[in-house]
Amino acid sequence: NMGQNSATGVAFTRNPNTGEKQLFGEYLRNAQGEDVVDGSSTPLNLSQLEIESPRLYEELYNTCQKLESEFKDMQDIEFTVEDGELFILQTRVGKRTVKSAIKIAFDLFQSGTITEEEMLMRINPKELPQLLHPVISKTSSLQKIGQGLGVSFGACKGLIALSIEKAIELANQNQSVILVRPETTAEDIEGMQVSNGLLTKFGGVTSHAAVVARSLGKTCVCSANFNINDEKKLIVFENGTQLTEGSELTIDGESGEIFVGNVVWEEPSGSKE
Repeated sequence: NMGQNSATGVAFTRNPNTGEKQLFGEYLRNAQGEDVVDGSSTPLNLSQLEIESPRLYEELYNTCQKLESEFKDMQDIEFTVEDGELFILQTRVGKRTVKSAIKIAFDLFQSGTITEEEMLMRINPKELPQLLHPVISKTSSLQKIGQGLGVSFGACKGLIALSIEKAIELANQNQSVILVRPETTAEDIEGMQVSNGLLTKFGGVTSHAAVVARSLGKTCVCSANFNINDEKKLIVFENGTQLTEGSELTIDGESGEIFVGNVVWEEPSGSKE
């Protein structure tokens, strides 16, 4: 946070939602690392860094490729820029959806980076049912009421919960739940675990909500334009739509779209991988 020539950010060496080989992440100028991941603000996409600072982007891109090559897996990298100079703070194996995990493992095998056995062992069998998650059919009679950032796989429909306690209460009634929060923190984990989907007002693709949702196999939309009236237990969307806690909502974790109305589900299509 030393001015506009300094920045902080998070970069994945591949897309954690789809597995595509591309630099994926976010950054903020004149900020500290926690400002990117705590969900209190919506950072800029790394594609913007390529426009603003081509030299810096190229250095970051090349460093990310070296790290992935060294560790032979997709990396989640935290970096900072101090007065125009790039520093890598840490790298670790990145959290991803099972759809992404399959593509990444397959691509690394195809390139000769890992063996066939390593490819197979990188897929958690318990996560495979996520691939059978239904998708929204175009025949659905839905009204779009909002738009956010799609940061996960699939779509889901559920009843709105504005608190962890309400999410647990609805889940105990065998209801599908969508937890709606300004942003999520580590203290929200119990409510996140029992919810089918997460919707947040703040945060980007590397925010707490996004990363945890992907690792838990939950549908998640971040950075959506709405306000919460805690006193009236009410959500007000940008287009004027008002929904009370307990109302039904549908979110699409890939497109970031938010809907009300009747959903028709269809079976997902498979991939070559």
